[in-house]
Amino acid sequence: MRFVFLSALAVLLAACTATPQPVEPVNLSYLRADEPPSEALRGLAEASRGSYLQARIFMPNWQSAGGGGGLVNGASATLVDGQGLAVTVAHIAMGVSYDAAVIKADGQRHRARILDVSPQRELALLQFEPSGDMTAATPPAFAPPESLSPGDQVFAIGTPGNRAGVVAQGRVVQPRSARRISYGEYGYDNAIVLAMDAVPGFSGGPLFDMKGRLVGIIASFDLESRPSRHIAAGRAYAIPIRDIQFYLKSVDKI
Repeated sequence: MRFVFLSALAVLLAACTATPQPVEPVNLSYLRADEPPSEALRGLAEASRGSYLQARIFMPNWQSAGGGGGLVNGASATLVDGQGLAVTVAHIAMGVSYDAAVIKADGQRHRARILDVSPQRELALLQFEPSGDMTAATPPAFAPPESLSPGDQVFAIGTPGNRAGVVAQGRVVQPRSARRISYGEYGYDNAIVLAMDAVPGFSGGPLFDMKGRLVGIIASFDLESRPSRHIAAGRAYAIPIRDIQFYLKSVDKI
């Protein structure tokens, strides 16, 4: 039995205030600790870290209701421009009535607005207010559409188990799947099929080629009836950059 698994609900205790609050900068780590990354991968990951964001979703109006246990979801997001626009997956963002926050690679927290959620594309658009030094939140170069081939090496940055800045390396199995990926009300077409040990928490995070270009965002995973739902079966799926670009053009709020 195989099934696609969504990012788990995160249990996070940190609250977010209306102004950015400094915390510790993200230090990248690697999912496969038993396989030290190459110097090339380390260099690319460090150069790409500024487009990775932690994403946190809160109950609507949770702060005005007293704060506290307002957090309902947490995973990753991907910066798409230098003015604070980011994409994540719809099943993390949930709806435009929810509150949100992002944490940049430099540790700065920002309140964010959920501008749009599109379950049938499995995409959502967030916006946070740029302030201070935005050099640690750098939008990536987009790879040309159809630039991937089977066997190409890729890497993703995500937030598994609430650990910020975890890098997973893998390879492309299919650059474009003919099968629609669907789960409940969420789904997307043209998935990039990956041989990658990504796990829940990577959803919404950036997927790069070995030139450091954004090729998509991680969306879901196959677990193949493993005894622990946090153990990946080595298969992940990403929404391709072409579909993300179409989505951004279709949202009339930008």
